[in-house]
Amino acid sequence: MKNTAQNASRRVDTQRDKQSRKLQQQALNREKQIARQKAQRATDRKRIAARIGGSVLAIAALVTAVAFALHGNASGVSQSAVAAGLGAPTSDIASPPASAFNHVGPPLYASGKPELLFIGAQYCPHCAGQRWAIVKALTQFGTFSNVTSSANDDGTIPTFDLHHATYNSRYVTFVHRDVEDRAHQPLDTLSAEEQSLFTQYDPSGGIPLVLVGGYGLLGDGYDLSLIAGKSFGTVQHALQQGDSSSSFVPAINAEANSITAFICHTDRMRPHSVCDRPTIRQIVSRLRT
Repeated sequence: MKNTAQNASRRVDTQRDKQSRKLQQQALNREKQIARQKAQRATDRKRIAARIGGSVLAIAALVTAVAFALHGNASGVSQSAVAAGLGAPTSDIASPPASAFNHVGPPLYASGKPELLFIGAQYCPHCAGQRWAIVKALTQFGTFSNVTSSANDDGTIPTFDLHHATYNSRYVTFVHRDVEDRAHQPLDTLSAEEQSLFTQYDPSGGIPLVLVGGYGLLGDGYDLSLIAGKSFGTVQHALQQGDSSSSFVPAINAEANSITAFICHTDRMRPHSVCDRPTIRQIVSRLRT
């Protein structure tokens, strides 16, 4: 009986050792995956920074058309014309009200209007997520045309393709620059002023950089996992219907309201039909002058 008990005890110990080794290996694999992801992001930042600050810009305009034609839809994601409308404004407010934006200095202006400057890339998942909030905010001040659906490079984050889009507004100027396409090839060229702003506010080369109303954002404005793996139509329809049971809807709407407030704050609360909303006034009251 004693030997039987000892054998049973050894079997239990062996099973525990195996389970412990398995858990240790899983933890090691997770650490390796995180390290690879960090290394990839660092490589992307270095490449973007080099492309923006180096001689590649001088030839980017010559290769843009060819690069887009050959690589613009690298992962086979369907790209089709879509409406930019994302539903009625809501009362969602981020916490803090400025969301992930920080006050960075004086607002940008172009043609006598507040300017929203977006510098990103078509392959970038963080850029893909941020376009939803930007489009939702800007459609309150003007209209988009020639908008298509798209996604980041591996197709996991649905988004708008704004490369060929136009935006018209009496109240705000929208400047959208994707410096690389979905296959990581050169696309848009930054002007000298845009390059200077990118270097000033984003020396690490991370994207996206969003500047509006004296506030700036680097990276995500909300949790991208909320829309990861969903189709463009699913996200757009939920926003159009105001489906708050979908957790990404209030998250994107809150981000859009922050952007709307930055524009209103910069342009003397115009137009009143947009800027007099209680939600926008509440956010504006918390912004720095």
